[in-house]
Amino acid sequence: MIDLTIVSCLAPCLGRRDFEAAAGLLQPLLDAKVPLVVYVEDIWKEPLRKRCASDYLRLHETSARRRLDTFAFKSEIAAARAASTHPDLPSLDYFVTTLTKMGMLHDQSIWNPFGTRYLVWIDADVSASVHPRYFTDERLLDTLPCLLRRFLFLTRPSAVTDAAGTPGASRVQAQLFGGELGEIPHANALYYQLLEHPLRQGLLPTDESLFTQVMERAPERFDRFILQDNGLLGFLFEEMRTGRVSLERTLVC
Repeated sequence: MIDLTIVSCLAPCLGRRDFEAAAGLLQPLLDAKVPLVVYVEDIWKEPLRKRCASDYLRLHETSARRRLDTFAFKSEIAAARAASTHPDLPSLDYFVTTLTKMGMLHDQSIWNPFGTRYLVWIDADVSASVHPRYFTDERLLDTLPCLLRRFLFLTRPSAVTDAAGTPGASRVQAQLFGGELGEIPHANALYYQLLEHPLRQGLLPTDESLFTQVMERAPERFDRFILQDNGLLGFLFEEMRTGRVSLERTLVC
């Protein structure tokens, strides 16, 4: 078995409210036969179990209420979301769910149901921007642990506006991130230190803006792969096909 666990979340707040549409995008990860932990909306748990009964799959039931109730700064994020005047803002549940992606990865690094050395978060809709054959026929996930010997972030060449509407707040593309078992607690601790500050000020952070701050606060702890200007994840897998992937690393002398 590959020494890698993928962690993901399948929930309506993340863009696809129809189960078949959401599960269809997750299907390439299900078919890849790589250890996979999915936090799944409670009403979707049984349909997903029936769709893919596999020794490679573990399901954790979740819901909008459960996600909000267990969020470390429940009242602060609700107040910040309600106070925002930015048009077309995603739902409160969207912010809660995306802001806890790091926490879900960290929890799985503790429970580690498959006993792997490397864990990576990959968004459930990844096949919308990465060709499914990269996961199945070409089995590129088998080589992903080579990139996770520290903690990996994917970055854009320049900063963009984040989901909360803050210009220039994000350089990190948060569809995929993760690392070696011992590196995850450090990344998680720094992330949650940075999460508290804007919420206490009534501001609405995003996972990508916080990942950007995490990366900039301790660059020596994180490897970076630079995507193209469009930020599409497929570029990483195209590079992996060549067998040569260039990572950016900061050394402290």
